Amino acid sequence: MVTITFGCTDDYVFTDKSIHPQPMRNFAPKWYKSIPTNLPNPDENFAYLSNRARTVKTCPSFIDVFKEGVVLLSVQDVLLKYISDIDEYAWQVPYTISNEISNNNMFENHGNTQYVNHLPKAANIKHVVKYNLPFTVHTPKGYSVRQLPMPYYFNPDWHMSYGILDSDNIHEINLQINITSADKEILIRKGEPLGVYVPFKREEHKLKVVRLHDNKKLLSKARYSRYMTRARFKKAYKDLYK
Repeated sequence: MVTITFGCTDDYVFTDKSIHPQPMRNFAPKWYKSIPTNLPNPDENFAYLSNRARTVKTCPSFIDVFKEGVVLLSVQDVLLKYISDIDEYAWQVPYTISNEISNNNMFENHGNTQYVNHLPKAANIKHVVKYNLPFTVHTPKGYSVRQLPMPYYFNPDWHMSYGILDSDNIHEINLQINITSADKEILIRKGEPLGVYVPFKREEHKLKVVRLHDNKKLLSKARYSRYMTRARFKKAYKDLYK
C-alpha cells in the first residue's frame, strides 16, 4: 500500500477537516446513487441474464472508479467569470488563504495562446485558470499522481484537466480549471469536489498482441474472468455502499 501525504500551508484550512483531501469513495455522483440496483422490467435483450438483470449501479467498472484515488476539494466559495469580449477572467473569494508555495496567488491566468487557441472547437474550453490550493502533495520515490476530472460529474461550466504530476519531486498543487461557459458567473462552493489524484508507480511497459486461441493459459483466464465479473456485480455494490 502506498501512502499519499498532503501538507497544508494555511492554519484555518488545516483545522477544517471537511475541506481536506478525502477518499474518492465518498463522492460517487448523486445520479449514480439514485439508480435502482435491478432492472424492474428487463426487456428481451436482458433475457440471458435472468434474475441478474442489473444496472450500472452494481457494475464493477463503475464502482472501482469510485473507490480509487483522493478527491481535492475547494477550500472556500469561489466566483469565476470568463469575459469573452476582452478575453479576460475575474475571480472573487470571501477571504485570503495563506499559501507561501504559490506566493499567495490563489488563481493564476493560463493564457489562451498557450493552449485554448489551439484546441478543436469540440473541446468547448473557453479559458483556463490555475487554482492554487493551500496543499502540497508527497508520494514515495518513484511514484506520481494522475490528475483526473471528477468522473461522471458532467459539469456544464467547468472541469479539471487530465495530467500527471511527479509528486515525489514536484509538490505544489495548482489545478487547471477548464472554463466551458463564457460570460457567466460560475460559483464553486466550499467543499465542492474539484478533481481526483490517483497515485501510481512509474515504470516502463511493453506491448504484446497474441492470438488468444494459441495461448491456452490466457484463453482459460479470459473465460474464467467472464464469469467472475458477473459474480462481482452484487459484491462490488455492497463493498462501496456498506
